[in-house]
Amino acid sequence: MQGIELVVDETAGDRTPNTAAADQLMEETKKRGLLLGRGGMK
Repeated sequence: MQGIELVVDETAGDRTPNTAAADQLMEETKKRGLLLGRGGMK
């Protein structure tokens, strides 16, 4: 099991979850035939 955290800008100290990036990641991987699970985000 692997986990990644997509945040707005960690280098600037903004660790707000980047839901737009997560949505884009889910869609792009689905197009390529890779299904990912999403946990911990609403």
